Amino acid sequence: MTNHQSDSWPDFLPPSQGGSSGQSYNPHYDEEVQRSNYHNQRDRQETNERFWRQASSNVPTQSRPVVTTAIISICFVVWLLQLVVPSFTGDIALNRALSAGQPWRLLTSAFAHGGLAHIACNMLTLWVMGKNLEPLLGRAKFLALYLVSALGGSVCFLLLASPMSFAVGASGAIFGLFGTYAVIYRAMKLPMTSIWTLLGVNLVITLISPGIAWQAHLGGLICGALASALIFYEMKSGKKTAWPGIIVLVIALAALSYVTLRIGF
Repeated sequence: MTNHQSDSWPDFLPPSQGGSSGQSYNPHYDEEVQRSNYHNQRDRQETNERFWRQASSNVPTQSRPVVTTAIISICFVVWLLQLVVPSFTGDIALNRALSAGQPWRLLTSAFAHGGLAHIACNMLTLWVMGKNLEPLLGRAKFLALYLVSALGGSVCFLLLASPMSFAVGASGAIFGLFGTYAVIYRAMKLPMTSIWTLLGVNLVITLISPGIAWQAHLGGLICGALASALIFYEMKSGKKTAWPGIIVLVIALAALSYVTLRIGF
């Protein structure tokens, strides 16, 4: 094999790099391309940031996290009732056999908790995420997102958990908020490392810790991501997709829960 050198650039190279068009090779071509890519990426990020700032400014009267505070308050009242009335937990907890005749358990179970550490951890997480998400989404859509995530977590629990299992807690709904943050980061084209790390750590803890309803976490995460994707698509495109999409999602979850409870798998 010989090493052949030529005075002219081969024809298969782009013209800007000295191809057959006769243009001279630009030694700064790669540097200019990198600079252009950097500016394009920065412009996209600035555009996304402007969009989210504008979206937030569309709800100036909803800056206080009223819904988040109300949910936390309800959860603490329910927890106090659980302490005072020992049978109250059994009346609202999620269970496949009992939920067949009492479908409201799919939502009421999301407001009950198993102890002080359980409710403290969930409510702290809800406050940290809710006080930022609620002003961005608006109160009505934030509440819808939270309840859809809770419902999705309950349905997934009914599908995958043992028929004799009981579950309480807001974790399914809170994992829906994790899904919302993942959608935000993806929409803004921000690095997803921190989100995936946070989700991964929580999912690992969910799987290795005994007594945790990982099925509800998984269902809440999926439904929260779906609902928030509908909301953010409406915010970005201007098309009215959020409420119709959320209604369809609720109907699908209701039908799936009906099949699970009435027919079984």
